[in-house]
Amino acid sequence: MSWRVPLVDRGPPLEAYFSGRVGSGQRCCWPLNADLLGGLEKFVKYGFSLLLLIVSLCGCTLGPWETTERYEVIPEGPRKTSKERITTTQEPRTTPKGRRIITLDGAAISEETARELVSWVCRDFFGGGKILVEVGKFSDPYLDGSGFVIYDGGDSGEATQHRRKGINLRWDWGPNGNDFAFVIKPDGVGSFYDFTHAKGETIKADQMFKCRRR
Repeated sequence: MSWRVPLVDRGPPLEAYFSGRVGSGQRCCWPLNADLLGGLEKFVKYGFSLLLLIVSLCGCTLGPWETTERYEVIPEGPRKTSKERITTTQEPRTTPKGRRIITLDGAAISEETARELVSWVCRDFFGGGKILVEVGKFSDPYLDGSGFVIYDGGDSGEATQHRRKGINLRWDWGPNGNDFAFVIKPDGVGSFYDFTHAKGETIKADQMFKCRRR
């Protein structure tokens, strides 16, 4: 015995829809035989061009990587005082278990002498991954205004200036005390700035990070 599947009568309305005709000289709102890909391509092309035009006219930024920071002059006196305070806070002979020791500019600093280290660990903003930068400050009131930057997830780095600028945290360091800057916003977005060739200028961040308190 053979089975036959009955044909479904498309009827005039369905036939008109598939063929793109509703009546004589009329076309359906979006017939299936229309050039869908061509229309979509034009929409994407002109829509993107319009978006770029709007952004250029209003001066909007497209993301956190557009943040800027200005080169700032740090007085010679406080800069030297901060570094000398850190590098002369030497490691004690015995360090209790669990206390961290970091090395800044060749000097070993222990939490036993500098009190608790308050720091933020930062990873690549887009890719995440391993810790690339760690910035922090000291709990000891004697070291108020002093901070540190540690590289590559280790325990060695450099002494820095540290301060709160508005609602942001900022660290400055380098041979002149202000060649580099690192800024962390309340949302955890960290920005690194290189002022070695931009003295007195406002520049965009060289690299963006996602930071959290350690």
